[in-house]
Amino acid sequence: MRFGDRVVRAAVWLAIPALVIASVWVPVIQHYQVPDPPPLTAEVIAQARSTPSEALLEDLRGERLLLLGLDGSEVVGAAEDLLRGRLRLIGQPPVPFHLSFSADDLAAGTAVTRLYVAGLAPADLLLRAYESTRDERFFSAARAWLTGFARYEQKALRPRGLLWNDHAAANRVFVLSDFWRVYRGRPDFDVRTARAVLTLAGRSGELLAVPHQFTFATNHGVMQNIGLLRFGLAFPTLPRSEFYRRLALERLEDQLAYYVSESGVVLEHSAGYQPFGVALLDLAFRYAGLLDLAVPQPWKEKLARAERFMAQLPRPDGTLPMYGDTGPSAGWERYLPGRPRPLGMRPVESVTWDPVAGYAIWWDGLESWPEARRIRQTVVTFSYFPGHAHKHADELSVLLWAGGQTWWTDVGYWPFDRPERDQATSWNGSSAPHLADESAESRRTPRALFHGSSPDAVVVDVAREGPGGYRVRRQVVHLKPDVWLVIDAVTGAPGRVSVTRWTAGPGVLVQTGRTDGVFVLSTEKSRARLFAGYFGSSGTAVRLLPKTLGPFIGYRTEAGQAGQRDASAVELTQPGDDSWAAAAWLFDGNGTAEPVVAPAMKVWHGPEEWRALLPGAGGSALEITRNGNRVSFASTLGASETVVLEGADASAQREKIIRAFRRTAEEYPRTPLRIRYREWVTYTLVGVLLVQEGFLLAIARRGRGLAGRLRPLALPLWALGGVLMALVLGW
Repeated sequence: MRFGDRVVRAAVWLAIPALVIASVWVPVIQHYQVPDPPPLTAEVIAQARSTPSEALLEDLRGERLLLLGLDGSEVVGAAEDLLRGRLRLIGQPPVPFHLSFSADDLAAGTAVTRLYVAGLAPADLLLRAYESTRDERFFSAARAWLTGFARYEQKALRPRGLLWNDHAAANRVFVLSDFWRVYRGRPDFDVRTARAVLTLAGRSGELLAVPHQFTFATNHGVMQNIGLLRFGLAFPTLPRSEFYRRLALERLEDQLAYYVSESGVVLEHSAGYQPFGVALLDLAFRYAGLLDLAVPQPWKEKLARAERFMAQLPRPDGTLPMYGDTGPSAGWERYLPGRPRPLGMRPVESVTWDPVAGYAIWWDGLESWPEARRIRQTVVTFSYFPGHAHKHADELSVLLWAGGQTWWTDVGYWPFDRPERDQATSWNGSSAPHLADESAESRRTPRALFHGSSPDAVVVDVAREGPGGYRVRRQVVHLKPDVWLVIDAVTGAPGRVSVTRWTAGPGVLVQTGRTDGVFVLSTEKSRARLFAGYFGSSGTAVRLLPKTLGPFIGYRTEAGQAGQRDASAVELTQPGDDSWAAAAWLFDGNGTAEPVVAPAMKVWHGPEEWRALLPGAGGSALEITRNGNRVSFASTLGASETVVLEGADASAQREKIIRAFRRTAEEYPRTPLRIRYREWVTYTLVGVLLVQEGFLLAIARRGRGLAGRLRPLALPLWALGGVLMALVLGW
């Protein structure tokens, strides 16, 4: 047989295995393929050079969905680094960079770096440096890199890095509109470059609009809609611009039914995403107004309530309680792009109770704002809306900030591409009671039971049910300003162990006290101390975890940055059925007090009938009693107080939000692409093919034609395997 015939025959034999292997990636290619916009004629390009007005584009200048976080001189320095072949972003390690654009740029560095590159941050840096200095080197580099990116994006079959990420695609529209503002009036204007830029803008718009890529469940969907509105403002003469505007508002209407509660809480399980959500909605409504699109009054009122709730979160130093994906830095501006916190802004209410969204926030000492040493913040979170974003396993967590220091915290934000991410979002990253070895995705439901407050005290009683029969009921009692009692009643999991890990805040030293179960928390920056006592029913155990164990690994030093800090933690375990455990805290702002009694439960007849003895302020002893819906306080100094609790069933309102989410999910079904799994399957199939060919080659060398008889048998097996793979894996 001639060599050419052998090649043809081999190609025929390998065609079916090759098709099976290629079929692994067909759904991915189909998912990301968007139709190219209609050809851009010279007339369309000419219209885009004059419409919209220069004044409108100038009004939009600088707004972004990916913030660079650099001032003028820093931008120029970062742009100089780009010219030298190095991309440097705040909080990320530098990575190599190609001025002529290379697909390698999309895959370099951390997930954050890859997101920014896909969102055109390099071109953004260069453009800003040009506008700051009028140095043509920066503009030429921005144009070259941007057109190279546009050519690659149009031809790519599968995503490299985060090429077609929704957040990146939305930010691309912003950067492209700013680039177009500068480029369309330049004397060196070139139609070929213009067509590349406008085509990339059109493809970005289509990517944001296609139904199967709408990230309806999170703020990313809101950003997609904002990207479409920005497209309508910056590129009104391009095809489908009018459609994008209408689509953005229609989808926003769907999202607002579950993205923000009626009370104004952004339902993304994170203090940090409250101001970010406010900023996004504010931007969306502003763009709609510029487009002469009517924003319904209920939307505006919901945004106003969201701003009001937002004001309840930040401490005087700008830090936020670290539940969910909230970073530790004083980065208020990180979440409010273009909207710095007004000077003097302070919480509106001393008591916030939201049984629907799942939060209780208490402030003491607001009259002393912003003098941190006199101010306290207590946060109880029991928010859980399945499918919503940035959720950690943290229902019933309690976070305490007092005297300018975080004493008890959750772990907060952890980068999505770090291997510890799963641990950070697990139960041990929070102060929530949970079953030992319970999955962060366990089936469970939070429930608000009771709440009550008086001028001097506040009480919340909340629960979570599941998995299975496991039920935890947590009561948080606060006698203002310096005494807290947390009681956990556990039922329904006989033979199991319920665990709570209390993680100390950054810079807090935890030492064992003079009595078993008592710990003293202190910091180097002040004389303040927190006394923490833990006690419980039979079978309860308490221990101080060494920092090498920590809650699991610590917490981030700065959101998004490499590096971490160890954390101390107190671990409390109790039986999973018919048990109770309690934590009592006394804050001593001056560092001079000593508790006069050890905390103890004097009477326990159930979660609604008990009496506890605690150390009180000023060297006193404090007795707290619950009898049904009344919680009474009596001090050895003679003071007394009673709080009457009111029921707080919010299940109907929660169900309304959940139904709205499900309706939208049905309208925009999403199929997981499982890229890494497809890569593994591809490597496996290639390996099988190589083994097959090696086996047949070995047999062929022995002669007698056995290989020729076996090979035809392999082809139907490959075809059958491809069909089964498509059916079983849903490809």
